[in-house]
Amino acid sequence: MNLQTHDEETIELTVRLRQMAVGSDEEQAAVKELCKDDPVAFLMAGGWTKVVKEVAVDGNERPSEVSTQPFIPWRSQRKVLRDVAQCVTEGRDIAWAKSREMGASWLMLSLSLWGWLFHEWSVLLCSRTEDLVDRAGDLDSLFPRIDSMVERLPSCLLPCDRKDILPAGKHRRHMVLTHPAGHSIVGQSTTEHIGRGGRRTVVIFDEAAAQEKLEAAWRSAADTTSCRIAVSTHLSGSYFTRSIWANALDLKEPKPILTTYVGHPLKARGGEWRTDVDGTITGEPARRYFWSPWFDRQIKRRDMVDIRENVLALPSTAGKGFFPLANIVRCRRDAFEPRRCDVVDGVLVDTPSGKWRVFREPTVASKLVIAADPAYGTGRNNSAAVMMDVDRREVVATYVDPHCSPYELSQTMAHAGRTWARGRANLLIGWEVNGAGAAMHKDLERLHYPAIWKSKRGRYGWLSTRQSKRELFGNLARAIADGTVTITDAEILDEMETTVVYDNGGIGPARLEIDKSSGAAEAHGDRVVAMSLALLMCETSTGQSDRVEPETGLPDFSAKTILKMDEIM
Repeated sequence: MNLQTHDEETIELTVRLRQMAVGSDEEQAAVKELCKDDPVAFLMAGGWTKVVKEVAVDGNERPSEVSTQPFIPWRSQRKVLRDVAQCVTEGRDIAWAKSREMGASWLMLSLSLWGWLFHEWSVLLCSRTEDLVDRAGDLDSLFPRIDSMVERLPSCLLPCDRKDILPAGKHRRHMVLTHPAGHSIVGQSTTEHIGRGGRRTVVIFDEAAAQEKLEAAWRSAADTTSCRIAVSTHLSGSYFTRSIWANALDLKEPKPILTTYVGHPLKARGGEWRTDVDGTITGEPARRYFWSPWFDRQIKRRDMVDIRENVLALPSTAGKGFFPLANIVRCRRDAFEPRRCDVVDGVLVDTPSGKWRVFREPTVASKLVIAADPAYGTGRNNSAAVMMDVDRREVVATYVDPHCSPYELSQTMAHAGRTWARGRANLLIGWEVNGAGAAMHKDLERLHYPAIWKSKRGRYGWLSTRQSKRELFGNLARAIADGTVTITDAEILDEMETTVVYDNGGIGPARLEIDKSSGAAEAHGDRVVAMSLALLMCETSTGQSDRVEPETGLPDFSAKTILKMDEIM
């Protein structure tokens, strides 16, 4: 065991507590009382951990000579452990961002065991898969780590015979450790219904950013416990990074906790604070870092994203986020759950599967525009549309469908434009003309839709280039910063959080991933394009079409007629 990570006082106290735990009855009673009052004392008296690597003086890592060893907490770990214990007691949520290999999972499991032993805590442990929760003999799994600690705990700290709370014992079943008094530590793979039907003192999400169903699970757990803990390294685009951690930083709820290599005695050994003048580490000039031999080695071995997420414990994406996170967090205060509707025969019909998300009913005086980012309708990415109130600069409704072809989107927008017009001038329609949107002008003409937006250059629609996209998104970023636009749809904000600047100067989504809200196989930032274009249309439109069509003149948009039109075209 490498004792250079600890000060002499901590080592001496740990040795003394462990001696007392197997000493006289009086000494054992004293240790038990100390452990009950302080989770750090419990860790010193009986905690164990697995160590895979050690860090040499020159910063190089090598396999540890001893894999399982007494858990002697560093100064940073002692503070975190007490802070988390206090939050559990107070019933406060925690967002805990960390560097890799900081012992966070072992700390959480040790704390769970402490609460279970001394304070009747009922704990729910959540991870991505069942194997990561409880796989016999695998110390990468949560319950085997608890088993390894129980196996080595001094007898004076146990609630019953040791064999009864070890695997195959009467109080230890698969993913369950039950106290003789009735409360338990339970494990579960993360689902959207996690914890339903029960009450827990605390629910812990281990490596939260990697859990696909974290968003639904996090919300579900709010009814299960007053203390949710998300522990994780950052992962670009994850719900942990873009929402839980962002709220923690902006609103201080959940409580933010950050542990990095700076608090690791061996990784920080021989280090000093320096400024990266040119931004060669993460692309951010003039940022200060704690430069140790270990850190110096890591920046030579890892790319920028890896350094930010796994070393510095900073949110990151495939590039640098285009929209400032703090501004997006502020915008979320305006977002709310919409009506789900379809447009049927010129009327909005509520339906749970509706493609339209309706946030505001327009007033008689409302002046509206519709902007769209068309897709080919193959399910690979979304056809998306955003309707905005011109004067209020507010999102009124949005439309998303991964299986909507360009011509179907033209029909959808034309029909919506007439429906929302309600006898007034038709809503102005604009769209991205690249790719799938190339023929939409002709499609709208075939549908006799009269109100089509033109760019300043007199072109129908908006042409996307690297420069024009930067200008379009930049305009939205300024409006958000100034507070002159209201984004009611949280799904737009979700995509904005993962919009980044690539190394080649382009702008786009941080990664292509499953779009669970719509069924699209890949999310390409379609909502952001439509949102940005809608804002531009609000700022540049001088008026909608002066032509008001009488109701008797509306084209027939029945399914039968649409099929015939498709055959003709």
